[in-house]
Amino acid sequence: MAAANMSSGDLDAFYRRYIDRVVNEHDMSAVDDLVSPDYTGGGYGWAQNLEELREFYDRQNRTRPDWRIEIQQTLQVGDWLAVRAVAGGKEAYNDDGSPKPPPYMTSVEWLAVVHVIDERIVEGRVISVADHSKDEPR
Repeated sequence: MAAANMSSGDLDAFYRRYIDRVVNEHDMSAVDDLVSPDYTGGGYGWAQNLEELREFYDRQNRTRPDWRIEIQQTLQVGDWLAVRAVAGGKEAYNDDGSPKPPPYMTSVEWLAVVHVIDERIVEGRVISVADHSKDEPR
């Protein structure tokens, strides 16, 4: 499979659109539209395959309904994109839908690399995660 010829800003815009849809707008169709069926991933408990990726976003949408991701910085190298982002909101519910007691997770900063070919995410690797919840009032 040949890599698509994307300019420097294209992967940034592509990934921001993906995050906006799947996380900020709770649009699970973004996974079908923008992630390869052969997706692989890893790092810090991250989804290893497409099924796990769908499960992750579904769980996040259920347990963190006001969770938002703001991309702070990106750096594109070929068809790879390094991403630094801050996620925040409140982890309000347990997996069973019951209210989660405090303390809540409210702020996480993460660094990942994403491989995009032909406008499909084929690989995602979480490099680091820092929970900043303790730095925020609860």
